[in-house]
Amino acid sequence: MSLPLLPRLVCMLIPFPSLRRKLRRKLAEISFRAQVEAKLSALEQSLNIQLSTTISDMHAQGYARVHQLLTLEILVEIDRICRLHNIRYWLDWGTLLGAVRHKGFIPWDDDVDVAMMAEDYERFIAVLQDELGERFCFKRVPGMKGFLALKEFAPKTDDEWAAFSVFRGSSNFYFAVDIFPMHYLRDDFETAGLDVMVQQHLDWKRRMYRTKPRVWSTFVEIDKEVKSVMSRITSPEPTSRLILSTEHWSSNPVIHDTEDILPLCEAHFEGIPFKVPARASVYLWDLYGDWSTPLVNHIHYSFELMNKNDMRRYDYHGKRLGVFGEKQES
Repeated sequence: MSLPLLPRLVCMLIPFPSLRRKLRRKLAEISFRAQVEAKLSALEQSLNIQLSTTISDMHAQGYARVHQLLTLEILVEIDRICRLHNIRYWLDWGTLLGAVRHKGFIPWDDDVDVAMMAEDYERFIAVLQDELGERFCFKRVPGMKGFLALKEFAPKTDDEWAAFSVFRGSSNFYFAVDIFPMHYLRDDFETAGLDVMVQQHLDWKRRMYRTKPRVWSTFVEIDKEVKSVMSRITSPEPTSRLILSTEHWSSNPVIHDTEDILPLCEAHFEGIPFKVPARASVYLWDLYGDWSTPLVNHIHYSFELMNKNDMRRYDYHGKRLGVFGEKQES
C-alpha cells in the first residue's frame, strides 16, 4: 500500500534504512486503519439514512396494526372530551416520538401515552362520568397514573387493575392508554437536591412493587407516600419547570422546562390532529437524547397472553377497521 506524499518525504529524510522500513510500515498501518475507519463510518452513515428512510415508511401489520388502531380510538375519545371542555393534554413519550418522527405510530410500538397538567387531569376525571362513550372505561390506580381503556379489553377487578398497572403484569391480555399528570415544580428547589429526593422515592416505590403483593391495598399504601412527596415539591401556581408526578413508572425523575410544553400546539398522528408540546423536539431530547435515529426497543404488552376469544375479537375489529380486507361499517 503506497503512502501519501508527505509521509514518504519524511521517511526519505531518515538516514537509517532499518528505521525507514519500520516507520514506513507503521505509517502504512496507520494510513490503512484511517481509510478503513473512514469507509466504515461512511457505510454506517449510509445504512442509518437507509434505515431511517425505510422505517419512516413502515407500518405495523396484522394483529399488531389492529391493536394500534384500537388504541387510536381511545386517543380520539380523549381528544374529543378534552377539546369539548377546554382541557389541556398532549401526546407524550413514544406516542409523541411517533407523531414527530413517523407522523403516526412507531412501527413496533404498541401503546399510547398522554400527559395533562395536574389541574386539567382532575377536571378530565370529573367530566368523564357524563362524557365518556359507552365503549370506554377509566381507572385511576392509587399511586399510579390513570388508564382509559376499551371495556372489552380492560381489567375487571381492582386487583386486576393493580397488577396490570405495573409493567402490564397480568394473567390476561389487557391494554389501555396511559394518562400522566404533570405538576408545576416549586422554584425554590435546587435541581441536584430534588433529583436525589425524587430518585430515592422512586427507588422505594419500585422496591414496594417487587416485594409486596400487586393488589389494590398495596397501591393504596404507596399512594400515601406519592401524595406526600408531590405535596412537598409542587406549586399550585405556574412556575418555570414541570415535573411528572411520581405516579409514573419511570426509574428516574422527569423534569421539563414549562416553555418547552406550554402553550401547546398541534401535530398530526395517523392523519388526525392532536395536541403536542410547544417545542416537541426539545421535549423529546429531554426524554431520549438523540431521538431522530430509529432504534427498535421494548414492547409493553404480552401478546402471547391472547387466547382464542381475544383472537376472535381482534379478527372482528381487524375487519371493522379495514386491516383484514375491506373496512366494514361498525
